[in-house]
Amino acid sequence: MITRTTISNRELVLKQRRDTHVAQRITLCVCVCVCVCDMVYQQPALHRACLDVMPSWISLKCYFLPGSIDVNARDHSGWTSLMIASSAGASSIVRWLLRHGADVHASNTKRITALHYASSKNHVDIVRELLEAGADVNALDGANQRPIHRAASAGHDHVIRVLLSPPPRSDGSPHPKTRVNPADRLGNTPLHLAIDSAHAQTAALLIDVGGADRLRVNTDGIVPEQMEGVGGLEQKRVRDFLAQSFGPIGI
Repeated sequence: MITRTTISNRELVLKQRRDTHVAQRITLCVCVCVCVCDMVYQQPALHRACLDVMPSWISLKCYFLPGSIDVNARDHSGWTSLMIASSAGASSIVRWLLRHGADVHASNTKRITALHYASSKNHVDIVRELLEAGADVNALDGANQRPIHRAASAGHDHVIRVLLSPPPRSDGSPHPKTRVNPADRLGNTPLHLAIDSAHAQTAALLIDVGGADRLRVNTDGIVPEQMEGVGGLEQKRVRDFLAQSFGPIGI
């Protein structure tokens, strides 16, 4: 006699067979993708997945090919998958990579870290994720710029607020104090860069919340409010705004 239980068991067997068949096809597909990416793109397959923002593909690859992924593999420029995903704003991929051992401190040939990229692209949630994973808030790139330099230059105020008050690491330990007046290779502080790019609110944030030094000179002997940018008109408006908000600098 055929019962409901018998039918259910048969359906379960058929489903398991279908799943196995799908798994085999996906595994074959992934193996081909790995070969194509490595040979044609000369880039790890996981990098291509991050560029294409395909978290489901990555999860499938990890599930069906356990141990086959090097999450810290680098391309010819030293980029890791975490850097690519952080730059692209793929927060789900960033979380997946961090859970599977991605090196949050890794830097490429220009010494740029994932936190630098996330900060420059205004990916606030990813900035938080990286900081919670232990990223160095004061990491230096090849131009001696920290993540806060990049955020200031781009006018990303929300990122700057997170960098100035980073969340604790996942183990509960605090981050070192974020340096707000560090000089890059040209002697420019984040405040120099914010004003040079005509970001008035960003400059005010750095001064008001971060305590940025308005009198720090760069290698040309120029204080932040003397930065001219391109044309100088927008920078003059920033100077006027800062003078009204905080008073003149007196030089």
